[in-house]
Amino acid sequence: MYGDGNVSTHRYHSQMDGAGIITLPNGGYVYVSNSELEGGDGGVYGLYFDMDGQVEEYKPLLTGTSNNCGGGLSPWNTWISCEEMEGWGQCWQVRKCVDASAKNIDPDPSSAYHSTPTMTLIGGSGGAFESVAIDNTDPDRPIFFLTEDHEAGALRRFVADGSGWDSLHAGGTTSYLYFIDDQTFEWTSSIDDGRRSANWYYPNSEGISYFEGFLYFVSKEMQTLYTLDLAQMTYQREVTGGSHLLGRGSFNAQPDQIFIGVSKRNLYFTEDGGSSPGLFARDEDGSYYTVFQGIEGVYDEDETVGIAFTQDRMRLYAGLQDAGVLLELTRDDGMPFE
Repeated sequence: MYGDGNVSTHRYHSQMDGAGIITLPNGGYVYVSNSELEGGDGGVYGLYFDMDGQVEEYKPLLTGTSNNCGGGLSPWNTWISCEEMEGWGQCWQVRKCVDASAKNIDPDPSSAYHSTPTMTLIGGSGGAFESVAIDNTDPDRPIFFLTEDHEAGALRRFVADGSGWDSLHAGGTTSYLYFIDDQTFEWTSSIDDGRRSANWYYPNSEGISYFEGFLYFVSKEMQTLYTLDLAQMTYQREVTGGSHLLGRGSFNAQPDQIFIGVSKRNLYFTEDGGSSPGLFARDEDGSYYTVFQGIEGVYDEDETVGIAFTQDRMRLYAGLQDAGVLLELTRDDGMPFE
């Protein structure tokens, strides 16, 4: 139901997953959310809010795709949605869908790209793609990092030839993460070497986030967080939730999506499986704490998904996939999330 009492003609999508928030010119925002349904029934949907946080509209933004799992927000205010389909999945930059072959929509109707369908290059020949992080330090040559949920899913690095919207369509160079040893890494042009490294060190990689020269990603299979220093070409790893503060809940199932907080103060994690899947945060000192957890016996083996913050950080959105529950969280003290 909308804030004015009207009701959408569309039912809220099933199997919601990765999500992001795009701020609109009128001061409102759209919560852009994937649907992980199979058989061409997945896609991306937009839940539109006004500047006061009241729902104004809900509509499909991308249709005809499958297993839309993770993705990532771009610095130019678009959503990249990834299909988790081994051998077939692709990544789409979200804009207007005008026919069956035009799978992309720009959620912002004022954008110059609102009705121009395109396909991105970062997915290559297809795969079980998960999430995207972007280093836009050099806006003329943005760098995309893409994870793949497969036991040999090599983490991809795409250095674009173009900029902004066109960076995903104008060409570029792809390389793959290769761990040399337990401390150092390199980028290799060999996908086979990348797959071997993934199989050995980081199988089934999921969420990924970039912040000021550091790349963070998780392997759900290893239940491990990897922190890559991109300048020094070194890395560290730790078991997720291993330093959970006593009395603050439990984070012991598979890490999934991750999201970096303001100034790297907090790194947020969703969780797949377990008796009470939740949303967790890791502070600067490496200690984990619980934001919320599902009730044990009610949300068993569910999955927390769709973490996203409004631009002012006053509202946090996240959901439980199988239950079909979307939550809006605010702080009791009226302060923004960090």
